Amino acid sequence: MSGKTIRPIDAEIFSERTEGNFPSGYLTLVSIIQGAALGLLAYREGGILFSEDGTLRSLDPGNMIYLVVSLGLIVVVTHEYIWFFGVFRWMPKIRDTAIPLLLGYCELNMALAIVQPPTATLNGWWLSVFGVCLVSLLAYANSRWNCRDIFTRDNTEAQMLTNESLNKDIAVSAFGVLFSLAMVGITAKHKSFCIELVGCIVLTVAASYIALQGQRLMDRLPEKLK
Repeated sequence: MSGKTIRPIDAEIFSERTEGNFPSGYLTLVSIIQGAALGLLAYREGGILFSEDGTLRSLDPGNMIYLVVSLGLIVVVTHEYIWFFGVFRWMPKIRDTAIPLLLGYCELNMALAIVQPPTATLNGWWLSVFGVCLVSLLAYANSRWNCRDIFTRDNTEAQMLTNESLNKDIAVSAFGVLFSLAMVGITAKHKSFCIELVGCIVLTVAASYIALQGQRLMDRLPEKLK
C-alpha cells in the first residue's frame, strides 16, 4: 500500500515548512547543546568545591572566577538565541547548523579548562573563551547578513535599528576575540590573580553589553514597526 502525502508541496508550503520549523528545530538543537555545556559546568563545579569524600575543598579564587564567568557566558548565549530566533527567521543553511555546534564545542572546552594542569604553558580557559568569541562573531555576522532585508519596505527604521544593533554586537565580539587572544599571551607569561580578575571583569562587561543591547532592540522594535 503506497503512502499518500497530506498536502502536496508547492512553493508556498515549502517556504512555510522550512521557515516555520526552523526556529523550533534550531532552539531544540541549541537547548541540547547549552544543556550539555551547563551540565559539564555543574560537574566541574562539584570537583572544584568538594573532594571525593564530600568534604568542602579550600577554594581557588581563580577557578571560582572562571566558573562564574563561564556560567554567565552560557546564560548570555542562550538568551541571545532564544529571543533572536523567536523573532527573526530565514531559510536555513548549513552554517546555521554548524555555528551553534561549534559554539557548544567551545563552551564544553571552556568548562573542561576551568581547572588548569600545573604543567600547562597556555591558559586553556582563555583559549576556549577565544573560541567562544570567535564563533559568536561568526554567528552575529551570519545574522547580520540574513537580516539585511528582513523587514518590509515601509519599516526602514526597524531595519536600520536591527542593523545598528547587530553591527554593535559584531564589534563587541571582535573585541572579545582580540582581548581573549591577548589574555592567552599575557597569562602565559604572568601568573597573576589580579590580571585574571581584570580580564574576567572586562569580559563580563562585554557580554553584559551584548545582552543589554539585544534587550534594548526588543524594547524599541515594536514602536518602529508599521
